[in-house]
Amino acid sequence: MTTAAHAAFSAEGRDAVDASFAAAVANGATVRGEPGVWTQYSERYYAAFVNDLHQNNVEALWHAPGPVVDAPRRPGVP
Repeated sequence: MTTAAHAAFSAEGRDAVDASFAAAVANGATVRGEPGVWTQYSERYYAAFVNDLHQNNVEALWHAPGPVVDAPRRPGVP
């Protein structure tokens, strides 16, 4: 069993990132980084992070076509 790995999944949009985050938390994942724009990567990097039941860092991300201006800013590293 793998632990402490990072897996990232590309989402088709912001709603898909939000839905993935909500489903993961509802099924026992712990919050690592709530949905938002992770500015250390890009103004177009909308993502959410959870730790799964084995402490793997699981990320859902969407590369927006332009800067996302109406979402929370998440500075730092999740």
